[in-house]
Amino acid sequence: MLFSILQIRLVTILQERVRCGEVTERGLARQTGISQPHIHHVLKGAKALSPRSADRILRHLGITIFDLFESHELDRPVLPSAAGSTIFRGVPVLDGLLGPGHPFPSHVVRGEMYPIDEAEIVGLESPVVGSLAADPQMKGLFDAGSRVLLDRSGARRAHLVTGGIYALNWRGQGLLRYVKREGWKLKLIPAGGAEDSASWDSISLSDKNILDVVQAEAIWIGRRLEPLPIAE
Repeated sequence: MLFSILQIRLVTILQERVRCGEVTERGLARQTGISQPHIHHVLKGAKALSPRSADRILRHLGITIFDLFESHELDRPVLPSAAGSTIFRGVPVLDGLLGPGHPFPSHVVRGEMYPIDEAEIVGLESPVVGSLAADPQMKGLFDAGSRVLLDRSGARRAHLVTGGIYALNWRGQGLLRYVKREGWKLKLIPAGGAEDSASWDSISLSDKNILDVVQAEAIWIGRRLEPLPIAE
């Protein structure tokens, strides 16, 4: 983990709180002693935060550096790092949550990028990063707040991999599910439910364009995702 990645995540949190009106640039400047012009440039991505300024903002927001880590990063042991040779690329971020009770986030946040290891996005045509809401049917695969790397490529959405995991727009909400196509039906498979076909939901494609339902293929959630073994 690079310190610069944590800085980017802190700025992302700050951007969200300014956007929702929880804090203002002027109020942040007054409370932290950082000049308002500098804060403005940080939020726009024109300047970086110094460690001292980052500490001031953490204290003001009432969060710690551990809040900048994702759950899977805190759970795994610290290993020798090869980060010095890793190249990170900024990927657009979807505006909203992906999960039950939330409409599919169809727009990206203007000017916001999430750092992803370049090796994870090689070959992807239209990558975006989304934030996942709690989803009881996918328990064990991810936690609320986890980030998912998605590819919105039309080819990936039209030619589904059996057992692959996809972001779906269904019944007015966005969902992440393993899928299996059976003729004009799309079977939605929860985590741990590969052997229990009675638990699978089904979407009829007889009156729908598959590209309207399948919005993206999920590529990575803290680790590269593999298709779920499902009997044909």
